[in-house]
Amino acid sequence: MPVQIWLWALTAATMAFVWSQDCNAALAQKNLEGNWTGTLTTPAGPSAITFTVNSVGNLTGTFAGSQAITGKLTLASATTGQVSGNILFVSGNSNFVAQPNVKIASPGVGGKPFRLTGTFTGSFPSGPVSDQLDVSGGTLSDTPPTVAMPASASPNPVLGTGTALSTLGADNNGEPALIYTWSATGPASVGFSANGTNAAKNSTATFSKSGSYTFTVTIKDANNATVTSSVLVTVTPILAGISVTPLSATVLVGSTKSFSASGVDQFGNAFSLGATSWTVSGGGTISSTGLFSATMVGGPFTVTATSIGKSGAASVTVKPNTPPSIVSGPSANPNPASP
Repeated sequence: MPVQIWLWALTAATMAFVWSQDCNAALAQKNLEGNWTGTLTTPAGPSAITFTVNSVGNLTGTFAGSQAITGKLTLASATTGQVSGNILFVSGNSNFVAQPNVKIASPGVGGKPFRLTGTFTGSFPSGPVSDQLDVSGGTLSDTPPTVAMPASASPNPVLGTGTALSTLGADNNGEPALIYTWSATGPASVGFSANGTNAAKNSTATFSKSGSYTFTVTIKDANNATVTSSVLVTVTPILAGISVTPLSATVLVGSTKSFSASGVDQFGNAFSLGATSWTVSGGGTISSTGLFSATMVGGPFTVTATSIGKSGAASVTVKPNTPPSIVSGPSANPNPASP
């Protein structure tokens, strides 16, 4: 029986492999994991072949729609891209072993950046000891990343000025190769403690205004394939401080002076106080609306406005309401007057 030469043209649907100008470091971390489909050409004509290589290189698939194949393909050398392993045709136990020229190479075919090239040799029980499979033109493409942990924020709702954002992606090239980029839409701009890096999978968002914000994280792999995840965050305004106006005042005993209070939220923006209680440390009394009535000379006394657990203060001094007095009597000059 003459030697059979089979040409194998593979197209990878997915591939956990990245090639670059400086490929050694990249190859050291990769494998041939992926789902492969293609055509195996024999003297009898072409037949479809499909197989899957898992993360440890184990291969399973079919030839011509029904003939089972198994085997193993792994990266043998990060320096050369050499692939080692075998393809076993289960029916007849026909084993073909990858020769040293089986490699991942670049460029590929049809504008693709990669190809699988080389020769597998072996034998069928009924045939000679040196049947041959040639593998060429196999193009490699990357599987986009997936979201392993959706975007989240803690706390949410936010009662302060920031929240901790977190997410996690997964990729057949490994999670450390992923880049996380956060963006936000809402009533004001948002700052991020980390962004556009792998470390940004955990980032603190800092706000400048209350309201509703939508955060979207874009997870990108080394081949620029992306996936996104979003989370809605509500920033609730809280009372951060109270100011009393006027800050200081001087009034006469027996008179009145009106004080007012205003609040600000955690961002320094106006906050509606609602019900406010008033107290004064002396010198008179103050009404529920902030009207001080001076009854006793002295001071300065402290005027305090309190609302929602926060307080603001001002001072008031009460002076006596003394009627005017005559310092010197009436006089005339000249006196007596000249005729």
